[in-house]
Amino acid sequence: MNDLPADHEHVLVLAPSSSDEALNSAILDEAGLSSVICTDVAEVAVQLELDAGVLVLTEEALLEGGIQPLVEALQRQPSWSDIPILLLCASGADSSTGVQAINLLGNVMILERPVRATTLVSALRSSIRARRRQYDLRSRMEALTQSEERFRFLADNIPSFVWVTAPDGSLTYANNQWFEYSGLVHDQTVRQWPLLALHPEDRDFCLERWARALREGREFEMEVRCRRYDGFYRWFLVRASPLKDGRGGIVSWFGVMTDIHEQKRAEHAARFLADASAALGEITDYEGTLRRIAGMAVPDFADWCAVDMLKDERTLHRLAVMHVDPARVPLAH
Repeated sequence: MNDLPADHEHVLVLAPSSSDEALNSAILDEAGLSSVICTDVAEVAVQLELDAGVLVLTEEALLEGGIQPLVEALQRQPSWSDIPILLLCASGADSSTGVQAINLLGNVMILERPVRATTLVSALRSSIRARRRQYDLRSRMEALTQSEERFRFLADNIPSFVWVTAPDGSLTYANNQWFEYSGLVHDQTVRQWPLLALHPEDRDFCLERWARALREGREFEMEVRCRRYDGFYRWFLVRASPLKDGRGGIVSWFGVMTDIHEQKRAEHAARFLADASAALGEITDYEGTLRRIAGMAVPDFADWCAVDMLKDERTLHRLAVMHVDPARVPLAH
């Protein structure tokens, strides 16, 4: 791991008493440790905002300046930061000040005074190594955030619907295109999307196959109809793949939904024309054949179909009516 900039490894020292010669900046400099000598807790708070590697305090410093300003300064630190604190106490771990510091400040190591310079330097170097790991974590978090931002940017600028789930299949992300298409809000999508979005005829089979994919950790692929914000259903090809860690465990599922509605319409139209041609080729009863063709048209090719025949020069005879909703058939006669 590369060394961090020197600013991130400063030793902040708050020791109003001159009795601890080990805290002399010359000794720290000789050990290769950059130090900033602070005069009070307020200056420590300022230096913490500028980054530091470790904080060294004496119990006199806390007694004189009070511990609460330091607690407040530490609370303003980012979530990844847990700066190591070395507290020098005359009675070591039995010090009441030390116990209070551990309870309120968190990452505190108590060194009993008088402390040898070598002991202090060793503790400081160990603390700085721990601090480096915190900064490494910060860098990883920033890289992850940037990666997530790039992913969201790409996902929100492609025509397909992109979604991510936890290992158990619970939805954690969907891109903007999905919300614009479905008219659903995030909470509805997370909790009720199968009920609100999937076509009733596709829902049970889709959920059964998705549950099997989750159990077996295998890729999922299926053609389903999804409801648009205006109630119209379009066909989509749904694909999902598991993202696994180095040990083969599933970390998340990555899914994409691609609109194939026009393709499905073309397939249905071609199938209808082929079936209708075959029916016409076998014609024996033209009225029965035309009714049969009307039945072929619904629902794959159209929502409703009517066949009218010219009974005489001025009169039409309605031979057949088909509708996706049988209850509406009488309305067309």
